[in-house]
Amino acid sequence: MKASRDRFHGVVAAALLVASAGAIGCVGGVDNPTVEEGVADDEAPPPPPPPVQDPPKPVDDPAPQLTASFTRDASWDGGFAGSYTIANRGVAAVGGWTLELELPAGASIVAAPDATVRVSGQRYTLTGAGAIAVGGSLRIDFVVEGGAPLGCAINGVACE
Repeated sequence: MKASRDRFHGVVAAALLVASAGAIGCVGGVDNPTVEEGVADDEAPPPPPPPVQDPPKPVDDPAPQLTASFTRDASWDGGFAGSYTIANRGVAAVGGWTLELELPAGASIVAAPDATVRVSGQRYTLTGAGAIAVGGSLRIDFVVEGGAPLGCAINGVACE
């Protein structure tokens, strides 16, 4: 019985030695590095994710999208019939436009069948909702009592 007790103690002592040696990372004087679950020792870690890139910035059309040019179609004593041709030189169709005119003192627009007209002093604002395709144009006719426009802007950009 003494032999089996000694044998039992020897097995327990060996088990304790192995268990305590594993807890400190070394068995029989050989390092026992920690191995991550599911990753083999000879397998490289996955590559890092690619860097996050900023989305491309939109490029502004350097030239004005719309241009407007004035034509005096007919004249009479005290007034004239005129028109503006609005052309789209941009890269996309335009769905609406605003033409601002500065008239001399005493002059006024009395008819503009193709636009909605608002007045503030001598500044006349003509607006329209007609679409203008790329490369296309439209003509706005009007009748003025008094002198010709002193200047204009189409969608905030000076006319030609």
